[in-house]
Amino acid sequence: MKKLLLLLILHSTLYIVNCFSQQYGWIDISGNIPPFPYDTTIINNGQDTIIASLTDVYFVDDDEGWVTTYHPFHDTAAIIHTTDGGETFEVQTTILPCNAIWMRNGQEGYAGGQSGLIYKTTNGGQNWNFHGTIVNTVMGISFPVTVDTGTVSGLWGSIWGITQTGVFNFNCGLASSFLGTSTTSSNHSWTCGSSSIYFVDGSGCSELPSPTGTFNKIQFINDQLGWVAGESGGVDTGLVAGSPDGINWVVLGYPPASMSGLFALDSNNVWAIGKTTNREGIIMLTTNGSDFGFDTTTSTGWSNVVWNQEAAGLSTDILAGVYFTSPTNGYVVGNNKTLLKYTLLTSLEDEGEQPTEFKLEQNYPNPFNPSTRIKYTIPTPPSSSPLAKGRNEVGFVTLKVYDILGNEVATLVNEEKAPGSYETEFNAASRFKNPASGIYFYQLKAGEFIQTKKMILLK
Repeated sequence: MKKLLLLLILHSTLYIVNCFSQQYGWIDISGNIPPFPYDTTIINNGQDTIIASLTDVYFVDDDEGWVTTYHPFHDTAAIIHTTDGGETFEVQTTILPCNAIWMRNGQEGYAGGQSGLIYKTTNGGQNWNFHGTIVNTVMGISFPVTVDTGTVSGLWGSIWGITQTGVFNFNCGLASSFLGTSTTSSNHSWTCGSSSIYFVDGSGCSELPSPTGTFNKIQFINDQLGWVAGESGGVDTGLVAGSPDGINWVVLGYPPASMSGLFALDSNNVWAIGKTTNREGIIMLTTNGSDFGFDTTTSTGWSNVVWNQEAAGLSTDILAGVYFTSPTNGYVVGNNKTLLKYTLLTSLEDEGEQPTEFKLEQNYPNPFNPSTRIKYTIPTPPSSSPLAKGRNEVGFVTLKVYDILGNEVATLVNEEKAPGSYETEFNAASRFKNPASGIYFYQLKAGEFIQTKKMILLK
């Protein structure tokens, strides 16, 4: 223990404050979308222009994703696909336009929309083939991570199951139109629409107690923790609620707009999107999304969730779909071919500068199980430094992981590195057998620089 305390004290005294920063925010990349059939229609003797809307979005990593499109006056059957983070797109086609898409990986995916038609691809969207129909318009598709059976929701009470071979009706016999669905395992699905939230366990549908309002989108990240977004009934008054147990719901806020989209990256980072009555797009974010609970003995809930509005004034259109691959990379789609991206606004490359200080970032995710990512930066020595012969000279760098007793458990980096920013992965399961839950430390050494940070393995 003395060894550990001395180690931490030494590292604290050698901490070097990072004097450059990277700023993230929203940018409009709608102009990158290519023209596709019937994306613009002139009506009312040339007085009005109707542009296709983007209805849903799904990304399998930071760069590769798919966006569905819809046009009210034409059968615009286009899905646009990017492999470079929205810089360029290719146009893929389906029989009829789609409102929902879910990619299980870079090759297999499902999309659905008009006339209840569902399409499947096994080659990344090069071909979208008819997979089945739920009769009524498809509004939501969801698959669990490791199970081959998902859920499809749609208008007029449609709650269907979907497999790799087709679709089947749960026969819930409901009248509501279900705009959102979320499935976490073979017997845990939730569907929302109108003023109802239903739980589907594979054998039937049961309505859950819910806050007063109407619901548009729902998402669970496991069999207990989930969120729903919609309206509370007032003018420009939205509603976001959370469930800590998969059954009961707690109101987490009333955003100043009807909320039409929702995305939870993890238990903390949750986004809700929508529109105000004057058709201004709105994006809300919480970074403590699971800080709430419900007391079943008293039937009361509590919440410390804080919401912040982002990208104010960036869009005047209705926003419909949102997807994030990390806290620093995400996409929002909406009417009039609106496509917004959350990304790095100012970078060292953009400014023509080189990093001037060491930096060891907090690992993400944290806590983790079993793997996590660690980013670090090696600076360019100043021109006055005796180390800077060409100011791009490489230096020897080590990045190691220690347990709470100070024992080394993994070496992630042990080589010369040129100035720049790097990222590496620590996978506890592949580094040692039966890794124990608890506190670990990772340490960056480069010349006289030493910095250590704490991370938590939670199994």
